[in-house]
Amino acid sequence: AEVNSTPYRVAQQNIITVSNDLRKASDTLVDFYAKEANRNQQKIRWAVILSSLITLVILLSVMYYMSSFIIRPITRLSQVLGEMAKGNFKQQSKLYTNSYDEIGSLSETYNVLLDTMQDIVKQAEDIAAGNLTNHYDLEGDLSVAFKKMTQELIEKQKADQKFKEMAEERRIQAEDLQKKVDHLLQVVSYAARGDLTRKVQVTGKDAI
Repeated sequence: AEVNSTPYRVAQQNIITVSNDLRKASDTLVDFYAKEANRNQQKIRWAVILSSLITLVILLSVMYYMSSFIIRPITRLSQVLGEMAKGNFKQQSKLYTNSYDEIGSLSETYNVLLDTMQDIVKQAEDIAAGNLTNHYDLEGDLSVAFKKMTQELIEKQKADQKFKEMAEERRIQAEDLQKKVDHLLQVVSYAARGDLTRKVQVTGKDAI
């Protein structure tokens, strides 16, 4: 079409109209994509917040589990073993075990060790007090050592008792001998003064 002709102007008007429609559609698309981007950013923001909260809950749960079932039992076990290392056995109490993992196994082992050490203390106290008839369920080298010690102490008690009996017998013999010597000296003393009517009572087969 020629410039400024009617078809030219109509075409120019159509181009302007279509261009405006295209610009309007472009603005609409820009608005739509901007809103969609904002929505996506909001979703991403909420997803990040939610994932952070979930991660925080998981970390707190792990910390609680570690504190309740690992750190606290290990700390308690370390304390009671420290007291046991100082030689304090009688006042110690058993550990409560509510798990079957390594911590529970360590606690059960400590409880068995505590029973053994308390039995050792009781048997040592009985031995120190001279009570050698009580029986304790010790095993292994401790059982052999305490049985040997108890047997030696029983034999020592028997020897001491026998020595006491012999000493008592010697004391009685010495007193009897002293009485005979005193009586003999008394008779000799009377004889020295001219009294020959006294007699020595002859008893036994000893030197007197």
